[in-house]
Amino acid sequence: MKLKPETIIEIIKEEFNIDVTIKTRKRSHSDLRSIYFWASQKYCKYNSLTHIAEIVGRGHSNAIIMTEKITERLNVKGYEDLTEKAMLICEIIEERYKEDEGVIFSLRIQKYDKMKLQNALKRYRELNKKLLTSNKKITTLINAFEAINRKL
Repeated sequence: MKLKPETIIEIIKEEFNIDVTIKTRKRSHSDLRSIYFWASQKYCKYNSLTHIAEIVGRGHSNAIIMTEKITERLNVKGYEDLTEKAMLICEIIEERYKEDEGVIFSLRIQKYDKMKLQNALKRYRELNKKLLTSNKKITTLINAFEAINRKL
């Protein structure tokens, strides 16, 4: 079963009883519309942003802006409710559509990103250890030069 943007709209309706296709600026609707844009881009691999936006009566520029805003807010204190809603939508999609190409692709990217972060953290720790060792050697050299300087 292929995941479509329309399916994400249905999931949002089921879970939050809000229709994101209604043209309104209410915070509850716009937040969920942002989650729709974000999730559609993340999971509906072969759909253009223009298509994803047209489904809810918006333009692609609106979809870009709303996706950027939600991406910023997902990890910011004060927007925990938004993060919870987004994660709930993700869990539902990943559970119902685990055989879908777009979902599989997205999960692979998440796994790859996690590996990249782990590798970066490992490299950071290695470099930090080398830096501390270098700092100790530099301190030893400075102390030796100061001792020689005092004798002169």
